[in-house]
Amino acid sequence: MRIKNWKSQNVSGNIRLYLRSNVKIKRIFYIGYCRRTVCAKGALVRDKGTNRGNIEIAANPRMAPHMKLLVFTVKEDGKILSTPVIVRFASVALDQFKVTWTSKSGSKKQAKQLSFSINSEKGAFVGLLGVDESIRLKASSDNDITRQKMERAMQSQEDSMALWSVYDSFGSVGVVLLTDGYLPNVGFVPHFSSRSLSDHEDDDEETVRQDFPETWIWDSLTAANGMGTIAKRVPDTMTTWVVTGFSVGEEHGLVILNEPLHLKVKKEVYTQLHVPAAIKRYQEIDALCLIHNNGNEVNVTVEGLPNLSRNPRLFLAKGATEKIPFKLVGKHVGVLKVKVVVRNINGNIVDAMQLPITVHPDGEVKMVEDVRLVNYQQNTSENISLTMSALEANPGCSDAEVVFSVVGTIVNLNQFDLERLIATSYGNGEDNLLFLQMAITVYEYLATTKDLSEGRKNQLVGYMEIAYQQHLRFRLDDGSFSMFGSMRKCGGTWLTAASVETLLKATAYLSVDSSIITDGLSWLAAQSQDDGSFKESCTIAQPHIQSNGVSLASSVMFAFIGNKFSHQYTDVINKTISMLAREQIKDVYVLAKTTFLLSMIQHQSWNNMWDQLNKLAKEKDVYRYWGVEEQVETPSAKTRNQGATAYALLVNLKKHTANMDQLLRVAQWIQQNSFANEQWTPSFEKVVALRALKALHDELPTVVPSMNVVVESHKLQVNGSNRELLQTVALENGFRNVEVSLTGTGLIMMKLSYRCTIPPTSEESTILSPKTNGLAAVNIKKRQHHQQLEWSICISYRVFQIRCDMAKFSIYLPTGLMLLEQPTMRHNQTTSVFSLEHNTRLELIYDIRKMPFFCYPVKARNYFHLERLQRGYLKICSMDAKDNCPVYTLY
Repeated sequence: MRIKNWKSQNVSGNIRLYLRSNVKIKRIFYIGYCRRTVCAKGALVRDKGTNRGNIEIAANPRMAPHMKLLVFTVKEDGKILSTPVIVRFASVALDQFKVTWTSKSGSKKQAKQLSFSINSEKGAFVGLLGVDESIRLKASSDNDITRQKMERAMQSQEDSMALWSVYDSFGSVGVVLLTDGYLPNVGFVPHFSSRSLSDHEDDDEETVRQDFPETWIWDSLTAANGMGTIAKRVPDTMTTWVVTGFSVGEEHGLVILNEPLHLKVKKEVYTQLHVPAAIKRYQEIDALCLIHNNGNEVNVTVEGLPNLSRNPRLFLAKGATEKIPFKLVGKHVGVLKVKVVVRNINGNIVDAMQLPITVHPDGEVKMVEDVRLVNYQQNTSENISLTMSALEANPGCSDAEVVFSVVGTIVNLNQFDLERLIATSYGNGEDNLLFLQMAITVYEYLATTKDLSEGRKNQLVGYMEIAYQQHLRFRLDDGSFSMFGSMRKCGGTWLTAASVETLLKATAYLSVDSSIITDGLSWLAAQSQDDGSFKESCTIAQPHIQSNGVSLASSVMFAFIGNKFSHQYTDVINKTISMLAREQIKDVYVLAKTTFLLSMIQHQSWNNMWDQLNKLAKEKDVYRYWGVEEQVETPSAKTRNQGATAYALLVNLKKHTANMDQLLRVAQWIQQNSFANEQWTPSFEKVVALRALKALHDELPTVVPSMNVVVESHKLQVNGSNRELLQTVALENGFRNVEVSLTGTGLIMMKLSYRCTIPPTSEESTILSPKTNGLAAVNIKKRQHHQQLEWSICISYRVFQIRCDMAKFSIYLPTGLMLLEQPTMRHNQTTSVFSLEHNTRLELIYDIRKMPFFCYPVKARNYFHLERLQRGYLKICSMDAKDNCPVYTLY
């Protein structure tokens, strides 16, 4: 039996199919599947058997762009004859979806605005995509919308995951057949700048061009009346923008814009910087500034280029381009902003642009610091010595600097330090959750210390919005959250609980869909065991949280208590709280966290646990802290100490009976061991630490500092007007200890810092990380063909010495290189691949327990054409101990 379907159908007409069979058939059944749902069904019954027949089905928009139709019959002897057919639908008339644009040029101080007018069927959902044409020309780019691509995407979603025979018509359309008939079997065949979000412009004489996105438009709307408008500010790139789009409606289904729109941005005189997207610290780069003239001949002056003895004066003929070479050096890790201004002979600005360039450390940044907090209730004079232990002798240690700093708060952190804590990737569910938590926590900390400006507030809320939207990628259909989203559909108990707890906090700043929270809580409630415990069945990325039953139960309870949904889960909460109260907890980290949990609900047992916790406090020099016992096997005792001390500080603040001097000693330990030295990698323990310091700040007596500080002939003053200002003094590199003279009253935090950069180890070596007791061998091989390079990075782990399942590998490319398209295959279901910082950095997440040895190819191209490649490096971190990461050279 076979079906003929010669042409594409139309969703507004009838589908006519022609049946041919080599046996006579009386009854024919058919069923159509569209996007995994039944969209057509019926039967054709005849009095007499026939070898031919016609099937006519009324089409509807749900069937577009294609329908899987299964036609079958059952013979008198029970034999089933069947055949599948794909019914495809032709695109509707071009006038069903149109997009046009109009320009709204303002004054010289205003950037050009474009308005896109959309015409589609009523109630249609419309999406527009606008990208830089130069990006689409790259071999690795797939940044456009076509009908063929949409059909491939939908096909991949509809394909059944079950294996089926090529002769199994039912399996081919995703149907499982349960019948007492029989089937003859003949064998088995196996991504915004803040300026692009607003119409607000600076009041400069000429707008500074600094918005250079690769993707300009990614917007959608519902055309209620068949019409809609999207207004966008044109970015600052001198290029041609390509805009494509689609419409989805009830009547016509999916319609792709027939021809892309091309919008060319041009200017008579404009600047172009030819620089790499990222450089290494202190690396000197030969860069170029290009000045293009599309208008009449003109004389101009170029200002702002770094490392030039004078501002160049140029004569630009009509259609000419002049080159200005200059040296580019990044002295600080972070972002280097290069601003260029072009003026005519009258001094008027004809073009201005600013380009951010990422500056990476050239190797591993090492830092040692001594932090001291003083709090004088009455006028006091005192000399205090700050001492640092020198870094281990290393002949390659370079770029050393010694800095003394002081501030009138309990944490010696400036805005740049906090920014580094927030800046993290969101290529997997855990990192994205940490990104959201840090943004919320830093916002609340700055609000408490009265240092939250309007600009910083908008920036942090923007971070939260990005993190929230990204986190939805890791949400599964059952309401749980998976570390790798749909790539590995395993809902994690801890990740789901932490996500719900964080999203509940985010509701104070964002509009969060309440169903995400309620579905998550319902899923967590279903995971509750009879004894009140919870189990983790997914990847273990945080062993000290997920592998310990009491610790996991405490973490889950933070999502249930203290919110408007708590009353719905009274049984689950009571069962788990009773279990926690009965436990004889010996692990100080778990004890501190559980005690804080019980203090939040004022449980009767929390006082006894508070006594037990404080008996475990340790004191050393000027510090007071809580630490795990050395014999306890843990991937990172340092991480657990950070968490234990932060939770213990929160508990003691709840008690309101602790001595303030003791609490300040705890705060001093948190500053020294969580935020000093090179400890700037975000972690969930540091989120708790910032919360604890914020809570302590609320409890401090409001004594306005008035302190004179003298260090090595440098005189500083901390008072009510500058208490939030971090004051710094650069000292000679030879200093390892200094004498600080203090006179006055109030609270200050001072710090002596020594920092240097240690170059990466060779590309073939074996490293031992004593803090995690994990052993890994790394081998890197390079192959180069003209301007294209490929590295084969092979890593092996001795997993029996490692408790954490997951490791992160960060690959920083050599200067001038950009990533090409990476392999789409996955070595196992838990691998995550994510490119960052304009395709100059690649992050891999691997399940090292499943794949203790693997090789990964990294492909890149030298777009900057450097004569000699500057080295890159590879950084390897366990997911639960990211402060301790060996670094390897990548040439």
